[in-house]
Amino acid sequence: MDCSPNVLTARLRCRDGKRVKLVPFEMERWQSTWENTVDFNLSESGVQPIPLRELLGDEAATERFLDHPLAYSQGNGTPELRAKIAAMYRDASPGHVLVTNGSSEANLLAMWHLVERGDEVVVMLPNYMENWGLAQMFGGNVKPLRLQESRSWQFDPDELSSLVTPKTKAIAICNPNNPTGAVMGDAQRKAVLDAARDRVHGCSPMKCTSVRSAKGRGPRAYGASMNER
Repeated sequence: MDCSPNVLTARLRCRDGKRVKLVPFEMERWQSTWENTVDFNLSESGVQPIPLRELLGDEAATERFLDHPLAYSQGNGTPELRAKIAAMYRDASPGHVLVTNGSSEANLLAMWHLVERGDEVVVMLPNYMENWGLAQMFGGNVKPLRLQESRSWQFDPDELSSLVTPKTKAIAICNPNNPTGAVMGDAQRKAVLDAARDRVHGCSPMKCTSVRSAKGRGPRAYGASMNER
């Protein structure tokens, strides 16, 4: 068996000499089967898509877009795009930015980078369940952080504190939450940052970042990366 670390499929199959167990993404399978064949979709979590013409903004930009050749783009994002994204954040450069084809690819790369066999990932529930499966696929153990209806779909900050250990490599949150729509309260946001910054020892300094929601509208979503390798 080829276990070269430079081959994605080999890395998936050969971590610690064990094959990876793929965790079925039941919701995504169900959605992919039915979402484009029904007359009324009551389970969609996104917003009304913006037309490309509105996104581009003016006729000159539209013409430039239509004249762009359909060729392979730069794999990590063009320098111009990465520079514009980096400009949104203090002390960031284009070298800090990796552009992906949507958040699903970003989640895959993040979990692949962070999680080894025996590591722990705290996952807010309910949630979009991709990270739940990815953490297990890479040999990690998932520790659920449950939102409570009695708290208006907030989690208990003390519970998060108890879940984070020296083995924790990520705290996966969704803000505003999918599917409840609840926005994390100030106490919950602080708890995430405190857990990442103070409760885990023996790894590199915590990185806590705030990420704008789509097109900069609405609350920021806070994430915490627990380790660098």
